Amino acid sequence: MSKLEIKGLYKNYPEGGLITEVLKDINLDINQGEFVLITGPSGSGKTTLLNCISGLETVTEGGVYLDGVDFSKFSKKQMAELRKTKIGFVFQQYNLLPNLTLFENIQIACVIAGKNDTNKINTLLEKFNLLEFKNHFPNQVSGGMQQRTAIVRALINDPEIIFADEPTGNLDSKSTIEVMENFKYLHQEYKKTIIMVTHSLDNLKYATRHIKIIDGKVVLDEQINA
Repeated sequence: MSKLEIKGLYKNYPEGGLITEVLKDINLDINQGEFVLITGPSGSGKTTLLNCISGLETVTEGGVYLDGVDFSKFSKKQMAELRKTKIGFVFQQYNLLPNLTLFENIQIACVIAGKNDTNKINTLLEKFNLLEFKNHFPNQVSGGMQQRTAIVRALINDPEIIFADEPTGNLDSKSTIEVMENFKYLHQEYKKTIIMVTHSLDNLKYATRHIKIIDGKVVLDEQINA
């Protein structure tokens, strides 16, 4: 069943009186429960695509449909409500607040969504092997642990789709494996739809679908026997 539909998507940026076309007529259907990796060389438009289909950036033309509703035309207030309940994000830079503990960084996502389920936070911290570090601050734990905290934060409000932008880009090989195994766990155990931009083709073994972008166009879209 189609969860996310991208129809005729274009993204342009004005630069010095000129128009730079970054995305050109992107058309994709992403089904419920898929684990999609988006790859491509630097400057190909893969991160711009992720930003557009997750609502972080506006589109120049076309539509992005979640469960049949085009949210690409939503107001800022509507998008804020959508992010509280249906969309989760994991970024390369972790984006944890340095003056809050790991627990508090997750808790703040609950509070923003009008929830505060301490038991659920602790349960997820335990599942991701973080419970004993919950009162540590981000600078007291490894990059891999910070990224796993960011994954729990993205999951805590039970979003329907999790978007991830180069989540292993700053990690060593051991931490990369740990984080990708966590995403695999989200996909298999929680049946989450995951859409991830990555620079590493090694991560393809975790995915069910591979989309490659070059010069703002989809040049490859294939299923993976994960």
